[in-house]
Amino acid sequence: MSLSINENFFSNLFNISVSSICFRKIQKFMEKFFPFKIAENFTCSIHAILCVVLCFGYLISGSKILANHMIKISVGFFLSDFFVNFFSNKLTKFNFIIMFHHLLTIFLLNFSTFSPVFLVLSLTIAEISNLPNYIVLHLIKTNVNPDIIQYFKKIQVYFYSFFRIIIGFIPIYAYRNDFDLNIQTFIAFFVYFFGVYWSYKLYSKYKKKLT
Repeated sequence: MSLSINENFFSNLFNISVSSICFRKIQKFMEKFFPFKIAENFTCSIHAILCVVLCFGYLISGSKILANHMIKISVGFFLSDFFVNFFSNKLTKFNFIIMFHHLLTIFLLNFSTFSPVFLVLSLTIAEISNLPNYIVLHLIKTNVNPDIIQYFKKIQVYFYSFFRIIIGFIPIYAYRNDFDLNIQTFIAFFVYFFGVYWSYKLYSKYKKKLT
């Protein structure tokens, strides 16, 4: 299975650019009312919810156009968030990891030859797993009662791990025949095992807080 550039490259590039600009505008709009981190968190949440809605729409309708729009919207978001992390956030080790993860995801969504169904399902599962992360971050940044934060952190650890490790493996197994020994397969498994690793990090941090 070889890598290829979509024949509608320039059309896709336009759609991705529009998406990226829109998410940047959303970020700037949120910053008028909230501190930067909370505004960024809201923007990421909007993308996650949008992915879930579009995925269900795709699964119900089977519309390839809807799947394509979902992929391009997400590529635009990851580009926007990449630049937010690069130019606006402090360049910490964590942010470098996030940016690297975004670049790999952009590659898979835009240049791999995987089935659109595989891409849409994998992306949606990943975004669903992120939802508790956004809730926990918002609670932390708004100085909510620590006991409430700890309760939601527990939900975050198990929810994220369940979706990233168990549910996230279902599309990989279902489309296992699409995996050849090439770069896109390596990147796909790298992204999956990054989720497994991050599940371990969240669990370790949570258990450490309890002791």
